[in-house]
Amino acid sequence: MDILFVDGFQQSSIITFPIGINLLSTIISKNSNYTSEVISFSDLIAEKKVPDNILLEKDYETIVRYILNKSPKIVSFYTIERSYFISLIVAKNIKKIDKEIKIVFAGPHVSLCSLDTLKAFDFIDVVAIGEGEQNVISIIDYFNNREKIENIKGICYRKEDQIVYNEPTPLLENLDELPMLELNEDSLPFIIRIETGRGCPFNCTFCCTKTFWKRKARMKSTDRIINEINYYMNKYNIREFDFIHDQFTAYKEKTLEFCRKILDQGIDIEWSCSARADTLDKEIISLMAQAGCNKVLLGIETGSQRMQKEINKNLNMSEVKDTIKLLDRHGIEMQVNFIYGFPTEEEEDLLKSLNLIRFCVEELLIQEATIYKCAYLPGTHIYFTQKNNLVFNEDNFYLFRYPAKNHGDFIKRYPNLFSGLFIFNSRLVDKYFYLDIFINYIYNYFAFRTPKTMNEIITFYDNSLLDFYLAYKTEMKRITTLLNRTVYYGDKLSDVREEMSRSLELFIKNNMKNDFIADLYRFEKEIMKISLSKNSKVSEVQTFDYDMLLYYQRLKKKKEKCKLVFSVTEDKEVSIIKEK
Repeated sequence: MDILFVDGFQQSSIITFPIGINLLSTIISKNSNYTSEVISFSDLIAEKKVPDNILLEKDYETIVRYILNKSPKIVSFYTIERSYFISLIVAKNIKKIDKEIKIVFAGPHVSLCSLDTLKAFDFIDVVAIGEGEQNVISIIDYFNNREKIENIKGICYRKEDQIVYNEPTPLLENLDELPMLELNEDSLPFIIRIETGRGCPFNCTFCCTKTFWKRKARMKSTDRIINEINYYMNKYNIREFDFIHDQFTAYKEKTLEFCRKILDQGIDIEWSCSARADTLDKEIISLMAQAGCNKVLLGIETGSQRMQKEINKNLNMSEVKDTIKLLDRHGIEMQVNFIYGFPTEEEEDLLKSLNLIRFCVEELLIQEATIYKCAYLPGTHIYFTQKNNLVFNEDNFYLFRYPAKNHGDFIKRYPNLFSGLFIFNSRLVDKYFYLDIFINYIYNYFAFRTPKTMNEIITFYDNSLLDFYLAYKTEMKRITTLLNRTVYYGDKLSDVREEMSRSLELFIKNNMKNDFIADLYRFEKEIMKISLSKNSKVSEVQTFDYDMLLYYQRLKKKKEKCKLVFSVTEDKEVSIIKEK
């Protein structure tokens, strides 16, 4: 085989089908006599074609062996920031076994740290920077002595002791020229990802997209996107799509045109996209809902107007809540993302983010309202200004999500390459180190399963999630370790959640010493338990110190022993009767 494309390494439970490297493989097959293949180990894990634990091996022997068994002349690694260290270790071990194999690194991450990469690792032959569609065949030609390396745009390489950068490859002007992709009918993804555009016109300080795409936003034409939809529908009978573009709604008229054509042509699909809150209004949201949009990813980042200006996101926070309400009113689900740990962020700013998360979760019942520590990625403004203030902390959850724990020494040796796995050294981040885990796994989980209990707990802590976190903080390292085991050793998340439940129960009893909240928690846990029962003939009897039915109906707290019978009706509804 002439070239083998290897996707970025990450664990996944679903087939994702990587668009970028499949595009390159398709271009090779259509425009040359070279042979190519694409490997996504994430998809192989999801399909159970390789063991689940291949990312846990010290030297990734299974991955290396799998690649070598394909007998490639060239291996090209698509790089993503969180698992960049895996790509490097795998490539090094391939070269160690077979020096004749040529190694190419490409993709967003290496494009932003190419100089440091080539200086540090001599087993990499070429780094391809930016978009690869226009130079991929020329790179293969070079390794087959059919092209001079000096003539290939968009690459860097070693020449004697120097790192040489060739002229950049111009960005593709017309994305409609890109070929349609063939899927493997034996392993179809549940949702087809369609690349609808590239680049973002905005200039957020924490985002590397603007650097990679040079702040130039390009969209496929509406007709091309609809042709792709029809192509996948007719060939693979799939009607659910995820539109891949940082800002699908960046240009209102194009979005409206797309929705109108979907409706005019009677195309019955469901689709999701990413959007900035300030590119959405009543007209566009209404039409998107009618045209089949069922989910929107919103990067709000911070609920603080001051921090919006600091990070150059510049959303108007007085309007964001109304936009979220509009999406909810039109039945469009949301994934709402927040970030904390920006350089100048204060507790007051963080609390505003958490209050907006509470609004999303408790009032609109949005199940994906998440917060993460800020990642200081190469190529971003905040990385260049703060790279000397980054520290390595082995308890950082990202090290477990993209299992890096086994390679801490390697990662610490190259902070410029793996800065996304470091954290900002600040009082705020230190004080609220586990806040992301607390919100995403503790608060979110219990807010949906024991909502009144969670509300009472937060009220007990002066209506502050931060105060609740600080009181619960001593439990967070243990909970995080348990969650890590679901990544490392395949422990069941249900087992972790049982332990989370026990932990919260003991916390209420021993730390809060609040009999009513303890009773309420037992009551809501019983509702959750009986609702999951499939047998309508089974009933549970529990005794409470407070009249829980009165509280649920009128929010009145009355200390009066009562015995309640929980059961599931034939209509699968929970029945609660007070036993006399």
